[in-house]
Amino acid sequence: MPTYRINGTESPLLLDPLTPNFFWQAWQRRAIMSDTRGAEVPDSAVSLTINSRTGRTQNHFHIHMSCLRKDVREQLDADQAAISSRWLPLPGGLLGHEYLARRVTEKRAG
Repeated sequence: MPTYRINGTESPLLLDPLTPNFFWQAWQRRAIMSDTRGAEVPDSAVSLTINSRTGRTQNHFHIHMSCLRKDVREQLDADQAAISSRWLPLPGGLLGHEYLARRVTEKRAG
């Protein structure tokens, strides 16, 4: 159930210091994946993603939490040096699509 009216990643509300850090909150709930699976899901297998304005069907900001496929994890590992704390294009895209990627550490997220 939405608690804020935020259309998507382009919303200026996401830059407002009074807006909750939704990525951090989602990351703190990642154990739900292990609980649902009945076995531990390592942090390195967890991905938080959001759809761009053109890639979403709902006009509301939401975060997808999922497990990475092995080939996707391998590509992210190979591109590790190009993924920084800023949103930047993922070199060469991923599976034929263009993506922005960002590394979020506990120190920066909390």
